[in-house]
Amino acid sequence: MTNVYAILTALWQGYRIRTVLVLILLIAVFVTASLQNFRFAPELQDLRDQKLSLQQQVRQRDMAPAVTTDLTAKRLRHQMERFYEHIPERRDFSVFLGELYSWADDAGLVIDRITFNPQIDPANKLLCYALRFHVMGDYGRIRRFVYLLEYAPRLLIIEKISLVEGRNDSANDASVGLQIDLITYFREPGQ
Repeated sequence: MTNVYAILTALWQGYRIRTVLVLILLIAVFVTASLQNFRFAPELQDLRDQKLSLQQQVRQRDMAPAVTTDLTAKRLRHQMERFYEHIPERRDFSVFLGELYSWADDAGLVIDRITFNPQIDPANKLLCYALRFHVMGDYGRIRRFVYLLEYAPRLLIIEKISLVEGRNDSANDASVGLQIDLITYFREPGQ
């Protein structure tokens, strides 16, 4: 017993600050563990109960009759009809080209020429226009134009943007050239 007392006395005299810090940390660990058991354990159990309840609801929903499938199918048909209403008719293609030139003009760019290839998409019977055009300008204007394309109110898919050789008009004015491939959809009248 005197050996233990001698060791504790030596530790206290030589490492008083460290011993106090270790005791404080032990007390903090004990208080934290107690707080966790008394404060958070009931909430954790409630969350586990909610999880089990939700899992049971999902299982019951999976076993629900086919009536919900019919309702879901009707809802999907309605949503598809609304989607098709937002796709413009084929005759509005020239309006779209005007908008495209207008977006380029808003960004301070000029579209060199547009080539397009219309094809009927067999999956949804829509007219798919693949467009390709070239623009050149400084980085800020190009970025603005791409932003206008991305947030256009039309259904546009930017399929590819390729960097093409630019030109340096002066030491301070470097141009960037882009070739942009877009896809947009139109429907036949009455579709």
